[in-house]
Amino acid sequence: MKRSIFCAITLAALWLLLSPQRAQAQYAYGLSDAGYDVNTRQVFGYSATWLDYYAGYYYDPAVEGELYWQYDSEVPLNSGYEVGYADIIPAEVWTQTSVYRAQTTYSVYSNHFVIAYYYYSYCDGFASGCYADPFGFSFFSGGDYGGYPGFAYNPYYFVGAQRYYLGSTGFSVTTPADNSCGTGSSFDSNGNPCPAPTPTPQPPCSGTSVKLGSFYGKDAGTDLNGQSRPALLGATASLAATVSPDTPGTFSWHVTGASSQELSNNNSQDDIIWTKEGVYTVGVTFIPSDGSCQSSATLTVSVVVPKLESFTAQQNTERVTPQGGCSGLTTGATFSLGCNATSQGMLFNASAKVPDDSISVPGESGLKFVQLVSPYRQRSTSRGVECVTWRTTQTAFDTGWIGDSDDPYDPRSQATTHFNDQYASSINTGDTPGNALEAPLHYDKLIVDDRFEMYIVYYSGISAASPGVTRPLGKLPWNWGERWPRTGATRLFIYPPAT
Repeated sequence: MKRSIFCAITLAALWLLLSPQRAQAQYAYGLSDAGYDVNTRQVFGYSATWLDYYAGYYYDPAVEGELYWQYDSEVPLNSGYEVGYADIIPAEVWTQTSVYRAQTTYSVYSNHFVIAYYYYSYCDGFASGCYADPFGFSFFSGGDYGGYPGFAYNPYYFVGAQRYYLGSTGFSVTTPADNSCGTGSSFDSNGNPCPAPTPTPQPPCSGTSVKLGSFYGKDAGTDLNGQSRPALLGATASLAATVSPDTPGTFSWHVTGASSQELSNNNSQDDIIWTKEGVYTVGVTFIPSDGSCQSSATLTVSVVVPKLESFTAQQNTERVTPQGGCSGLTTGATFSLGCNATSQGMLFNASAKVPDDSISVPGESGLKFVQLVSPYRQRSTSRGVECVTWRTTQTAFDTGWIGDSDDPYDPRSQATTHFNDQYASSINTGDTPGNALEAPLHYDKLIVDDRFEMYIVYYSGISAASPGVTRPLGKLPWNWGERWPRTGATRLFIYPPAT
């Protein structure tokens, strides 16, 4: 059962302790506090008692803390009791509960105590009788100690068991309604951001207009207010605003949608990158220095990827080369598709175009080739059969796919390029896969059944190997292979013969 409740303010209980020479004023302090966390749905309480230097010479602080809610004033939700040390360590109790309810009052009640170091020893009753403090060392009535008839105390005999109640403090707090956003609140009671207050708009500026334009594209430097223009996915759109007539003031920009990133917002200039296709609105507002009015302009931006204009391939025939030098294999006989020393076996050409009125910065995006392969090689000799593959079976063409060479494919060729000032780009590359025919033992049989997928890919950023975003624009599947020997011969003729 809690004691009577005092106001939720610091308790200053004043009492007097007498030294042999003169009385010293001693003070004890008590505190109650409570709070809540709307995110973790918990309520917290705090109770404390502490002493000043003079009281700490004779006593230890102690406190009992109890946390209640409005539905039960008898049984606490949580409680505790702690003892401190002199004036050095306060007595503190932290209480908490997960029984959290919206719009509910929670209260912390604290009972404050001191524990005496000393106690009354004896009184011989001589002379003027027994003038004693029966409760402890001069706690309530004052007095002297030791050596005088009628005033015999023993302040050095420690018992630490006599506790004195000083008083109580209390404090209450009420949790907010769920999803409530009060004035000046950044988050509601569930931890969700509160909507920004709607500002009172200034009236339009009379005779002042804002122009919104781009630094790049066919319409660079012209007023695009109220119009629509395309921009490339992942590439920078650099926009600028001016006011007419020229007036001192500031510009502020805003972009709809979460799939945009402002690289810089330098008053009259804004650089923006979009990371997802879609239609967005860019707005800019001008407010003159006196803040009396405002003018604004908007631009609708359609974020797109380039249009693939062509993607073609030319495949040459397989060949056996006795002297090597084909397919990147520099020595020995090879079986390959074409020969990279003369003409490549598989040739790819692609081109794409960006809308002429794009507002994106040229050179910040381009095209690249990326190839996947599912290889299969089976080689037979008089000593057995060797298979090189990642497929589950030879005919399981949907398995065993891996990246072929680098990304982008074969960066030594024209396999990557950036869009130029005309927003056009063309690239080409080739492939000459091959297999060496010479081995420690000649091959009795060689089966090649490699499957490929060559992709033409749009990417943003300066580096094709570390792009910002990528999107495939087209794909050409192809394959090469042969079963050797082609005739009924028992061995594949290789020249010069292996040693």
